[in-house]
Amino acid sequence: MYDILSRYTRSCLDLRNMDLLSLPIQISLFTKLTVLDLSHNKLREIPSTIEQLTNLKHLDLSHNRFIYLPSGLCRLTQLIHLDISYNPLQTVSANMSRLMNLSLLDLSHTNIQFIPAELLDLSMTTIRTEHCPNLLDAEIESDSMYDLPSLFELCARQIMQPILYQLMTKKKKSRKLKKAIDIIQRQCPPHILEYLSAPRGCSSCGGPYFENHLIRYRLVQRQDESWIPVEYKLCSAHWNTENQRILDMFSFKPRLALPKSKQPCLLELV
Repeated sequence: MYDILSRYTRSCLDLRNMDLLSLPIQISLFTKLTVLDLSHNKLREIPSTIEQLTNLKHLDLSHNRFIYLPSGLCRLTQLIHLDISYNPLQTVSANMSRLMNLSLLDLSHTNIQFIPAELLDLSMTTIRTEHCPNLLDAEIESDSMYDLPSLFELCARQIMQPILYQLMTKKKKSRKLKKAIDIIQRQCPPHILEYLSAPRGCSSCGGPYFENHLIRYRLVQRQDESWIPVEYKLCSAHWNTENQRILDMFSFKPRLALPKSKQPCLLELV
């Protein structure tokens, strides 16, 4: 910990080239940090407490051993520069789309195959994907078969949509919402509460799904005229072709649709 403190200034922490295998959870104590450089180490994960560094603007994780990124990164909404290059990274979470202030997301020299469709909402963000050998090419296959959601999942979607809607649109929990959550917590066994606590959002309508979903791909041309594959995870067969996708954009949203949210939806049932 002393070595870390010796590299700390008022708002910057430079931990480059320290052969770090892990970070102490006390990293969360540096709440004034705006710049954190962890590049050229041997890190595979970051403590979840990093989400408490809410003033962070520049985060460099390049040249490490990350395969997945910590979920808490999406809570660092002040981030402007996020460098994840030169990692064996395989996937990027759709929740990264909440980083609305991001101007640069460097994913170059990683093992990603595509980016989630939600990242297209970051219209002012430069996303670098150079030298990613596993990026899907033009021969992209989408799901041709679709297993209909189980009755259990359909009920879960119906139960959770109004709760999620209020959590996403209201600043404070209403009495009605608190009552609904209380009823669910009292009447549902633990395994169902755990299931209901992990909804995911449809890439098209934003509506909740839990297990059953379709995957669609499309190639998007960037400003530098290169092409990048984009993955959509859909709660139902909203579209199959590009023409259908465009038509769906201007169609009425389904009943279980949810608005896009810049903030994490904090849902604790368990």
